[in-house]
Amino acid sequence: MIILIKQGKTMKRILFFLLISATMLMAEADQSKFVKVYWKAFKTFEKIGVDGEFTSVKFTPKQLKAKNLKSLLLGAKIAIDTSKLETNNIGRNKKIVKMFFGKLDGNITGEIVKAEAKTTNSGKIIAKITMNKKDVLIPMKYTFDYKHNQLVAIGVLDIFDFEGNAALKSMNTECFDLHKGKTWNDVEIEFRIHIEGYGGKNVQGIFG
Repeated sequence: MIILIKQGKTMKRILFFLLISATMLMAEADQSKFVKVYWKAFKTFEKIGVDGEFTSVKFTPKQLKAKNLKSLLLGAKIAIDTSKLETNNIGRNKKIVKMFFGKLDGNITGEIVKAEAKTTNSGKIIAKITMNKKDVLIPMKYTFDYKHNQLVAIGVLDIFDFEGNAALKSMNTECFDLHKGKTWNDVEIEFRIHIEGYGGKNVQGIFG
């Protein structure tokens, strides 16, 4: 574990204790306080984005006593209830739940199977995403915001990789006029994991 603390060993112990406490909180408390999952789908041939958020997400670290952030992420699992989402449009919410996710088999789950640091605040993770009972490995670039103690990972899903052709067709048919006949198969996805109580300007090498 490589952590450089200007204030010395005492501050290092304090920060390490806060990390462990935060990890336990994330496993037991209301997940919506710590984990957010956003997505952006696209419509029309101009590829206009439609933003949304899954509002029922459960994040489960593999280890409750992670020695660093990599240990917290690697093997962590996420479960998403696809019937609970928000796009700031009630009618659209219902259509997406019924005409798209309602045509898929089951909810969405994921597991972080690889985590690599490139710098002290950026790198790559590989998430195994299961949707429509199909497993696909999704590369996601991450950045870590020390100021807000938050990791943000962004990647792209291809609905066709999950054999979601029928669901995409259903959505396109339902919204044909609004989408001008085009609903795209690629969807941007973003995970935000807030590391409560951890971090500081003098902390480096959190993936060490």
